[in-house]
Amino acid sequence: MPQASKAVPLLYTNRRTEMVGNGATLWKLPPERMVIRDQLGMERTTVAGPYSEGDNIKLRCDVYGGRPTPTVTWYRDTVPMAADTKYMPLGKHLRSEIALGPLTRQDLHTKLVCRATNHARANPVEQSVQIDMNFAPLNIRLIGAHQPLSAGRRYDLLCQSAGSRPAASITWFLDGVRLDKSKETTSADGNQTTSTLSIVLNRTDAGKYLSCKAYNSYVQSDALEDGWQLDIQCK
Repeated sequence: MPQASKAVPLLYTNRRTEMVGNGATLWKLPPERMVIRDQLGMERTTVAGPYSEGDNIKLRCDVYGGRPTPTVTWYRDTVPMAADTKYMPLGKHLRSEIALGPLTRQDLHTKLVCRATNHARANPVEQSVQIDMNFAPLNIRLIGAHQPLSAGRRYDLLCQSAGSRPAASITWFLDGVRLDKSKETTSADGNQTTSTLSIVLNRTDAGKYLSCKAYNSYVQSDALEDGWQLDIQCK
């Protein structure tokens, strides 16, 4: 008596099949994976950057697998972008590259999405990143400047700077000599830095230039400065 054939378990996958004219089965396979890299080849999973104002950048999206060949589209906050897409025979994958810039402050936190699809009934595969940026300070103000000061009296002078990301650092100078007795505070949103200098001046400081400077060490730009020539009143 012939033996009963063994049952073969069914495997459910994302593959879709269609019959072509000669009766052969055509497998439709979704893209296996995708990777976003910057111009240095570094993989970016959630954030690209940080960049600076004026930077021109490139990002590429490498898409592996998929049959038929996927269509790759970049989006900037849901708006389709122009991209250069080509097949990379050595790595056997698609590469889609975009260029942005010069970057401005408005580009901070822009969401960039790379999306790949190869048939209408399948959910697209996508990867996204947000642009991170550093900013130089926009302004600086030495509060209470240009007022006469009394010799021998202690003053708490304030210097404020806004617009830097991350928060600006502030340094004080008296005739070009750095003063170290100051304290910094940063606003809750990180946008404004306030530095307080506690100082006692004497008559020999009359005519000297007291100033504060704000800078962001992560940005290649000149420091902002505010100050005035001291008018010291003696009792």
